[in-house]
Amino acid sequence: LDDGESARWFSTRNVIIVAVVVLVVAGMWFYQAREKAQMQKQIIEQALRIAEDEKRKQAEIQAAEEDRNKARFDSQQRREGERREEQLRREALQAGREVSREVQSQTRQDQSSARQEENRRQQTERNEQAVKRQAQYEAERRLANEKSQLRSVCMQRYGRPDC
Repeated sequence: LDDGESARWFSTRNVIIVAVVVLVVAGMWFYQAREKAQMQKQIIEQALRIAEDEKRKQAEIQAAEEDRNKARFDSQQRREGERREEQLRREALQAGREVSREVQSQTRQDQSSARQEENRRQQTERNEQAVKRQAQYEAERRLANEKSQLRSVCMQRYGRPDC
């Protein structure tokens, strides 16, 4: 082999070696770039999953807070309803007592009026009976007077008490 050929061979061999080295370096660079891109993609996906998890947790926390608020509101409404119901019950009892007192008062007044009317009727009857007794007594007294006068006349005229 002569020197020119050998120099060309070295030159071709150097080009081939440089090309292989460039290909290996480019492959390594491409592999590393691809790995880096996959890692970035995984990091982004992981960040998205974390963000979604955080949103889901926030939504759950908000839903739980809304449930607590709703339960608190329902509890307040129930207590308010119970309080109103108790107030109405007390007012109904009070109204019932007042009506009962009024009925009792009216009953007492009616009974008192009835007793007074009965007393007046009895007093009237007693007065009528007293007047009748008085009249009967007066009649008996007049009869006794007349009998006494008749006896006295019989005694004076006939000399005996029964004529």
